[in-house]
Amino acid sequence: MSVRALFDRMIHSVVIVVRSTEAILLSRFYGSEERASALMQAQWIQTVRDATQSRWDSAYENGGEQVAVCEGKYVVYSGTLDDGRLGDLLFFVAGTEEYDELALLEIVQALMACLRASLLANAPRGAFLTEIVITEQYHIACLVLDEMINQGVLEHTDPEVVRKYLKLKLKRDDLEKSLTPD
Repeated sequence: MSVRALFDRMIHSVVIVVRSTEAILLSRFYGSEERASALMQAQWIQTVRDATQSRWDSAYENGGEQVAVCEGKYVVYSGTLDDGRLGDLLFFVAGTEEYDELALLEIVQALMACLRASLLANAPRGAFLTEIVITEQYHIACLVLDEMINQGVLEHTDPEVVRKYLKLKLKRDDLEKSLTPD
């Protein structure tokens, strides 16, 4: 299988958007072309925005996920979790081939569940994922994404497994910092 064919069978991107301001809170691109060019990333985000923005309020207010096709890639996005809203955020996942709309739907739901479990572990019951929560714990949000998706391939979707790996990584980082002379 060629390298290009491999990239056609992976998760393309994950983007978290603040619905009210349209600000990009977090984005990850997988595949050599997309990671190499900030311009291509910006163009992709604009393409997705143009194709989906008219349905953002519906995805947020009514619950449920939305599906779009942009440049031959499926894009699934949602602003809800099974038990309620997630602040003012929309979560987008794009992919091709084996990552069709059903697989991407599961990934969006798992991403929201893993972020909620990791970022709101010590928050009061009923707390929402918000722009502030993700911004204040941005490094944890990035690690969650890294544990879930490795080079465009889904690895973990269980929030408890992701949290276990996060704890190991954070303990290792603390150990490395303590061993590094100032």
